[in-house]
Amino acid sequence: VIRSIAKLHRDQTAMNALSIVNNVVSLVSYKMHKTRRDAVTACVKSLLNGSAATVTSIGRGINTKAFEKHRIKRADRLLSNPHLLSETPFIYASICQLFCGSTSRPVISIDWSDLDDCKAHFLLRAAISLKGRPITLYQEVHCNKTKEKPVTHKTFLKRLHAILPSHCRPIIVTDAGYKSPWFREVKALGWDIVGRIRKPHFYSLDRGNTWQCIRHLYAQATCRPKRFDNSQIVRGNPFACTLVLFKQKTKGRHALNPDGTRKASKRSKVHAQGAKDPWLLATSLESHRSLSKQVVAIYRQRMQIEEGFRDMKSTKFGLG
Repeated sequence: VIRSIAKLHRDQTAMNALSIVNNVVSLVSYKMHKTRRDAVTACVKSLLNGSAATVTSIGRGINTKAFEKHRIKRADRLLSNPHLLSETPFIYASICQLFCGSTSRPVISIDWSDLDDCKAHFLLRAAISLKGRPITLYQEVHCNKTKEKPVTHKTFLKRLHAILPSHCRPIIVTDAGYKSPWFREVKALGWDIVGRIRKPHFYSLDRGNTWQCIRHLYAQATCRPKRFDNSQIVRGNPFACTLVLFKQKTKGRHALNPDGTRKASKRSKVHAQGAKDPWLLATSLESHRSLSKQVVAIYRQRMQIEEGFRDMKSTKFGLG
C-alpha cells in the first residue's frame, strides 16, 4: 500500500510538472511553428526527467517510441535551428510579460556565474524572485574577452529594457562587483538600483566636501539598518545616492575540509572576510520612513539568484 501511495504521489507530481511545462511553453511560444514548439516541449520534458544538458542526453530522454538515433537527431535539429535562435528574444519577452506584467516595480537580480571549470564561458543572468525561487527573465553567455566589460553591461541592460513590459520600472539588485558606471546606466533607463559597496570606495555625507574610505563606516554597523541621505560615492565622478548600513547576525557557519578542520586557504579567508563585512548598500530609491528596512529586504533577495545558479549546475537535480 505504501509503495502504491508513493508511486501515485510521484506520478501526480510528474503530471503537475508536465502540465505546467505545456502551459508555459504554449504561452511563451504561441507564434512559433507547431512542430518546433512540440520539439521544444519534448526537450524540456527530457531535461525535467533528469537528462543532462547535452544533445545526446536530451535526445535519449525524449519519451517517444522512435529509435534512439532519431530522438537524438530530433534534439540536434532543434538546437541547431536558426529559427529558434531568432525567436529567442520573443520567448524572453513573453516570459517577462508572464512574470512581470502584473507589477510595475519588479525586483530583478543580475549577476555573473562561471559555466565551466576552465573559466572559458560565463553566464550573465537577470532573474526575478517569486515565492523564494528565481525565475530567469533573460541571460547571455560570454567569453573572457567580453566578461564584465562596460559595453557588455550596457548592451545587456538595453536588451533587458526592450523585452520588459513598457510599464515596468524595475529595481535592479547587484552585488559589489558592479561599480558606479553600472549604476549610471541603470539610472539612465529610468530604473532604480540597490547595490552593495565594498572597499576601497570613498563616500561623502556632506555633498562632496569631505571624503572618507567606507571602512570608516563599518564600525557604526549594527543589526538595525542606518540610513545616510544625500550621500555620494566615487570621489572622481560623484554619484548621488542614499546609503544604508547593516550588519546581520553571524550564523556560525564555517567552510570545512574533508577531515572536519576549517579551511585556511587564501580564497577561503577572502570569502570569510567578505561575509563578516557589513552591508553598505547604495540605492536610488526615493526616501521614505521605512526605506532602510526596504533596501535590506530587497538586497536579501539577491541570494536567490545564487541559489538558481547552484540549481542549474547541480549534477543530480540541475543541468550539470
